[in-house]
Amino acid sequence: MAVSAAAATAEPESERARGLSAAFLLAYLVAATALVLLVHFGGIWNILANTRLLDVLGRGGIIAITDTDQGIVQGIPDPEYYLLATQPIDWELLLVAAGLFLLMWGAKAAEFHGLCRFVGLDGSAGQHARAWFYGHGVNRLVPYEAGQVAKAEVLEGQGADPVRAAQAVHLSSLMMILQIGVLALYGVFAVGFGTWFAQLFWAFVILGVAYLMTRPERKEARASRRQALRAAAGALQVLVQRPLTFLRLLLFGTLSILLIDAAAYAISQAFSNTTVIMNVEGDNMLMAVIAGYIARLVQFTPGGLGQWEWGFAAALYVGGLGFPEAATIALLVTVFRYLVGGLVYAAVTLGYGVETNLRQVLARFSGTAGGGGRA
Repeated sequence: MAVSAAAATAEPESERARGLSAAFLLAYLVAATALVLLVHFGGIWNILANTRLLDVLGRGGIIAITDTDQGIVQGIPDPEYYLLATQPIDWELLLVAAGLFLLMWGAKAAEFHGLCRFVGLDGSAGQHARAWFYGHGVNRLVPYEAGQVAKAEVLEGQGADPVRAAQAVHLSSLMMILQIGVLALYGVFAVGFGTWFAQLFWAFVILGVAYLMTRPERKEARASRRQALRAAAGALQVLVQRPLTFLRLLLFGTLSILLIDAAAYAISQAFSNTTVIMNVEGDNMLMAVIAGYIARLVQFTPGGLGQWEWGFAAALYVGGLGFPEAATIALLVTVFRYLVGGLVYAAVTLGYGVETNLRQVLARFSGTAGGGGRA
């Protein structure tokens, strides 16, 4: 009887693990496909030239720039690409962009600490910041917003009540939607309704597709998600009744998005000059950042990879920038965001440690996923 019971328990767990692995594989394939298509439609030679990778690959013997060079790939379609690829990069601006990313994550961590205290969780700013940074890093590695589970796991490991920990995490997501809404409302007046609608259209299409792909299959899972969101919405209503606290936390989150906007602008300018022209007006860059955030509000891929880049690039293109340049900026922002974020994630997990690990996070995530690994 004991053996039969163990086998009965192991069988659904094995099926759940296989379903989660298949769902994860699909998400990674979609992310990779989205990025490959972005490079394809942006023009691989344009992107290699604009990012200066063409010069690196040429000097590394991968691409033969001239007939006398040796390389795996022989020649380039147009000598102009080599001219673009040999232009200087403003490395000081890239350092500024890295600093802006760090400030952005600091603002988000401060907001999360305020939300944790609001729902009644004890703990220092450092403890809550660790939970946010760790969950943010997991979100970049694992699809279906598993990082949200990671944040709650760390908070619970610090002694937090599970219900309140989940409430803080969901409340953070609702605040993000509100902050995007505030900046999107500004965009209506900044660029005009027609341009605003056109720039955000594809972002909402991507969001809709991501929602359909992550919608729980089981009624119990859907009911659980609705219950959690209702609890967070109730907490948000209470938060609004404390205007000073609400405005302070809203400011932290809104500032973090504006810092991403400033970092993206700095990166575009670092790779721009009189030859490589990737200049973007401030309002159009902000609209592109908003579009990227909307496109990945529901993260089907790890960290919304591919979702964010397409939403961002499409908004820049509709705003008047050539698609090769729009795709280049989107990819550059992602590369530098992941590089800096990876260093922060490593510092948090290796330097300070967290009260959970990825295996525990995935085990809990698979237990709460609503069929096929959908959370």
